[in-house]
Amino acid sequence: MLLAKTATYGVLHIGVAFLVGWTVSGDIHIGLGVAMLEPLAQIGGFYFHEKIWQKYQARKALEKGLSADEAHKQWHVKMPCCEATHEMLKQAQVIKTKLQNKTADSQQRAA
Repeated sequence: MLLAKTATYGVLHIGVAFLVGWTVSGDIHIGLGVAMLEPLAQIGGFYFHEKIWQKYQARKALEKGLSADEAHKQWHVKMPCCEATHEMLKQAQVIKTKLQNKTADSQQRAA
């Protein structure tokens, strides 16, 4: 579900960038150019934003005397993206265990 949401958001983002570029310029080619360049600029901007934010959080954790694990729990676990990642990892572990059990059963039957 998360992958589908990410994909649809990407399509929406590119579509909005195209419409804004085309509307502002009146030229469809400029709209297409904006639609291709703007998401790339967003990726770069997001990367640097995350780096700066991590440094800010680390400084705040040091000021409070928190360990790295305590700081992570305080700031990240409460975020929906981290909760979703945690849930996906739990689901992946369940699937992995089922596959391992299935493989073991198949090997026992073959032996």
